[in-house]
Amino acid sequence: MEPKEIGQIWAAHYSDRGSDPGSGQICSLICLMLRQRAVLEIVAGNFSVRLARVLAAAGIPIEQFDACEAEIK
Repeated sequence: MEPKEIGQIWAAHYSDRGSDPGSGQICSLICLMLRQRAVLEIVAGNFSVRLARVLAAAGIPIEQFDACEAEIK
């Protein structure tokens, strides 16, 4: 799946994640998938830099990602 497609799915479900369990699950899975992509990034840089690159490619604001991850924990 291309980063822009991931971003489109995120945008469609992010605002409903608190009220719709399905949207919440989709956002949680996207968080896990993007975190794993950042781990696997070949480009140099620490994890935060690689994660920022992955999120930017998908068009997902870091604040939204962080909020969703905080809800997962």
